[in-house]
Amino acid sequence: MSVFPSQGNMEMGSTTQLPAPSATSSVSTYARALLAVVTVLACAIPSYAVSADPASDTTLTGVVREALSAKPVAGIVVTAAGLSDTTDEDGEFVILGAPVGSHLVSVSSTGFSVVDAMEVFVSSGRVARLEIDVERTPGVAQDIGEIRVTGVRGADTGRAINSTESMTRREMQSEPGAVWDLQRIFGYQLGVTTSSDMTNNIVVRGGNPSENQIFVDHIEMPNISHLSWQGETGGGIGIVNMDFVRDATFHTGGFPAEYGGKLSSVLDVRFREGNRERLGGEMELSMAGVGGGLEGPLQDGKGSWVASYRKSFLDLLKEPIRLAAVPHYEDAHGKIVLDLSPEQTLSVLGIVGRDDIDIKWVRDADRAVFDGLKYAVGANWRVDLGSEAASRVTLSQTGNYYDVQVYQVDDEPVYTNDSAERETTIEGVIDIGESYADAWQVGAMARLVDFRHTIDSRAWRGFSENQGRAVWLGDQEIDERHEAFQFAGFVHRDMTIGDTVTARLGVRAQRSELTDSTTVDPRFGLAWRITPDATFSLTGGRYHQPPTYVELTLNRGNFELKDAEARHMIAGLEVNLAEGARVRAEVYRKLYDNVPVFEDADSIAPSGRLVNDGEKRVTGVDVLLEKRAKDGAFGSVIATLSESRSLDALGEWYADDFDYRRMLMLTGGVPLVGGWRASGRWRYVGGRPFTQFPIVELEDGSYDLVPDFESRNQVRYPDYHRLDLRMDRRLDFAGWGTSLFFEVQNVYNRENVFSRQFDAKNGRFLDVLQFQRLGIVGLIADF
Repeated sequence: MSVFPSQGNMEMGSTTQLPAPSATSSVSTYARALLAVVTVLACAIPSYAVSADPASDTTLTGVVREALSAKPVAGIVVTAAGLSDTTDEDGEFVILGAPVGSHLVSVSSTGFSVVDAMEVFVSSGRVARLEIDVERTPGVAQDIGEIRVTGVRGADTGRAINSTESMTRREMQSEPGAVWDLQRIFGYQLGVTTSSDMTNNIVVRGGNPSENQIFVDHIEMPNISHLSWQGETGGGIGIVNMDFVRDATFHTGGFPAEYGGKLSSVLDVRFREGNRERLGGEMELSMAGVGGGLEGPLQDGKGSWVASYRKSFLDLLKEPIRLAAVPHYEDAHGKIVLDLSPEQTLSVLGIVGRDDIDIKWVRDADRAVFDGLKYAVGANWRVDLGSEAASRVTLSQTGNYYDVQVYQVDDEPVYTNDSAERETTIEGVIDIGESYADAWQVGAMARLVDFRHTIDSRAWRGFSENQGRAVWLGDQEIDERHEAFQFAGFVHRDMTIGDTVTARLGVRAQRSELTDSTTVDPRFGLAWRITPDATFSLTGGRYHQPPTYVELTLNRGNFELKDAEARHMIAGLEVNLAEGARVRAEVYRKLYDNVPVFEDADSIAPSGRLVNDGEKRVTGVDVLLEKRAKDGAFGSVIATLSESRSLDALGEWYADDFDYRRMLMLTGGVPLVGGWRASGRWRYVGGRPFTQFPIVELEDGSYDLVPDFESRNQVRYPDYHRLDLRMDRRLDFAGWGTSLFFEVQNVYNRENVFSRQFDAKNGRFLDVLQFQRLGIVGLIADF
């Protein structure tokens, strides 16, 4: 829960909505020129435009590792485009002379099953590199033969039994409607939606956007988005450069004991290594900004490095995407990997992002200024402890800084916030076992939390993006700094029972000195292979989430808050219908207790005191039908029916702020001639509930709103739906590998309502619309 307003929208007695642009101005002069240039480039270069000898100067390299221990595996035969190589003792392979273009990877081995490989694009200028995970099959000397990996589920789902989606970089970069934004990509998965077009906050199975946990290379990051707010896990646009990503796994419930501290979901991202063969680079132009990166080898191929920088240019697109203000942001990434010895590997990662926005309302005196900075730096030291064990130690620090001023008619700020939040963490994990069929995982974590909040607020009304509704704030004068330790430990067991049952058991304990709280959470998972093509699964567990730091400093009494609790129970059935086709259905129940709510929620000037009187009940069913063909064509249908109801401090049950009830999504794509691929997505989401606050007339003739929680969330916004269409092309020209896409979002220009903005001068509500029709171009060129 985020109790302070966000920069997404602010209810300040006036509207932030811009006049609708005419049809002829739906794309700015700059955007039209950019679209024309890229279109001419894409169409003028035929699909066969490559160097004189397209196969003579291509190199495909990679490494094969065990999924559980990350140890290199020798003797694996990797094949692409009819060419093969066998991995050496370091797990490395090299394939020379593959034709330029996209190829499916085949893997041959004895006693292993493939759990992670991918489609690869080979160009004449850049050395393509794959990282392939295989899982040992204990006691089985069986040749698995050639396995064609089409990318249906390319990444390793690890210890998850159900409620998990994994995607490779190539899959994610091709998602329509997501504009290469990591969180938006997973906002289109089973049982998930985004809270609005304007942000990448995601809502998972009736949860709250603050309930999502994010890891990048084992480093827990509070937020990976620009223009984010305290307590949120999303923001305006993602920081993560998609070219850095190897793959990502998203857990929407029932996740194992290695994860903890959030109630709804976990996004686990793995960054790729740099090029160990030679210097390379890439340049990017997209809605996220313009930037580039370089990569290359270290110590004669015993390691690698990769770095990038990106800067926004949304000020050039202010009119077509109807921005009330222009955000500015920039970010940088870097990663170094070094093999210290055959048994030890060290990787170091750094991410930094800076952003600002200056919002002016219709009345010139109204203004809000936001400045933000966030960073993450960390190192992973991985050690091979023998034939059946490996360890990892991760040391990291993350930081988030906020500087906010909000002004009303006079020049005095009504709200200021100067805050800094840092987390320094060390974690150690040991994996024991040959494979997930019979393994243990033990881990422990210690974290030093250090945050400073200087907040001065007069009583006023704001809008919480995280809650999707108006909130009233009382007078606040906060100047506090706190340091405290948090600890966690877990044990996880993987086992098989007979030939058809897989079991996952675990327990996680957490301790926070901030609130003097200790929790113990059991987890379990069972998978029963009913037939070779059908699996029934059951997962469950208890999860706890501590209050956000800004919730604690609202009122000194909030340090007595307990951790919010959620109990998950999920039953699933997955059936492989035919080659490349599957159907998956999951029924879930989530029970929340000890949810923090305002003690005086019905007050126009609440004290900020929170109490653990809130409850929530979520019930739903998700269904996925998916088909992927060998030629690259694909299609899927996702449907969700759910109900989310909450109990407030007044003892009343009501429709939760994110009770969407119905969701339907149709996605598909087909390859076309000339190397093009067309794809599209139509998405429908039921109307979000909201409270119709009463309007009162003031003595000066203006108007205001008053809280009314007796009729809370009894009205709904219109249903949301939109169609996104996309064209992709991957080509090679003069040593440059190029990926480009053209996309039109909200093709039929549906006026989807996000919220209602109150006009205090005229005493009326105005609709705040989500993105209308929007054309987007993206281009990545690598060498």
